[in-house]
Amino acid sequence: MLDSTVDHMRPPVLEARALTLQYSGGGGVQAIDLMVAEGERVSVLGPSGSGKTTLLRLIAGLERPESGEIWLDGRSAIDLAPRHRGLAMVFQEQPPYPHLDVERNLGFGLRARGRAGSESRDRIRRVAASLGIESMLPRRPAELSGGERRRVVLGRAMATSRRLVLLDEPFSALDPPLRASIRSDLIALHDRQGGAIVLVTHDQAEAMAFGHRLAIIRDGSLIQVGAPAEVYRRPAHRFVAEFLGDPGASVLRCGIRVGPESARIDGLVPGASWAVPRGVGWVEAMAGRNLGEVDLALRPEQVVRLVPDRSSRLTEAPTVVARVDRVESRGPTRLVIARFGQHRVRFWTEEVSGPDPGDRVPIRLDLQTACWFDPVTGEAINPSRDGATDQG
Repeated sequence: MLDSTVDHMRPPVLEARALTLQYSGGGGVQAIDLMVAEGERVSVLGPSGSGKTTLLRLIAGLERPESGEIWLDGRSAIDLAPRHRGLAMVFQEQPPYPHLDVERNLGFGLRARGRAGSESRDRIRRVAASLGIESMLPRRPAELSGGERRRVVLGRAMATSRRLVLLDEPFSALDPPLRASIRSDLIALHDRQGGAIVLVTHDQAEAMAFGHRLAIIRDGSLIQVGAPAEVYRRPAHRFVAEFLGDPGASVLRCGIRVGPESARIDGLVPGASWAVPRGVGWVEAMAGRNLGEVDLALRPEQVVRLVPDRSSRLTEAPTVVARVDRVESRGPTRLVIARFGQHRVRFWTEEVSGPDPGDRVPIRLDLQTACWFDPVTGEAINPSRDGATDQG
């Protein structure tokens, strides 16, 4: 698993080390390593059944791992009961306590930990003000809207623990504008209060907007952890390239042969190949390897519709003529799904009219910013930042 952005300068609030739990019927997590630092938000993103909620339950102490360690604020928590771990957790669609007013809901965890008093009341009011529910403190949950009830539940967690809050799909039942509003208020509260937050979600836009770092999980294993933009631009595995993004990357199998003066790309279009001169970054990443076939991953922004008089001037970027299969409206832009040879790609257009299904359009494949993967292992083969080659 690749983690390119761990901040070792800030003290860790949470450290999971080789955390493993396998269920008899399948599922669980395998050898999870994850560190969350003071002041940090980490979004855990993955398909359904990938182990996201299991990971949170292990951290919270609701499940016991078969092996591995959990450290909270520098102390082992593996044998601590949930109530002694000093954290708070919000479950998916968890309601506030219906018999308590908003103020007592927010203070429930504090009272349970013996922290009633003026300091706790001040904290409750600060949290309520940050989340926009200060005027609702005397009201019962039945008098609140769905969004207001969600703010109460999140506020209770933030008031209870200043150190670590675990969120399991906390916004899933809300409409998009409300989700964005509550998420924004929660981020602002966390920035003022400190501590750490781990968010589990299936919503990619939410994960990338919320987290300082993004942790991609599949089949119980962390595949990559890093800043959202870094994970998007430099996926460590073919799965990450295909999974992350709306839509994800198109993967094209092709052949690469690197010679002393150029690289030759075969297999994109039957009977055609392209020669790309040495010195181009991705070509140098391939040099010295007996690769044979590789997987080329292209995001929609790396496939560009060309004006005819430009296509002949870009020798390092293959140009092909593709047939449009389908066009999807995405607000101010449209997503075009097109095919050439055995490959299908997607690209964006802001044109109001055209292209339409059945049209033939010239496109450029931006290989300079594209990602390449080993077709067997799925691991990335990319130029590193210093110009050397890294794999995985």
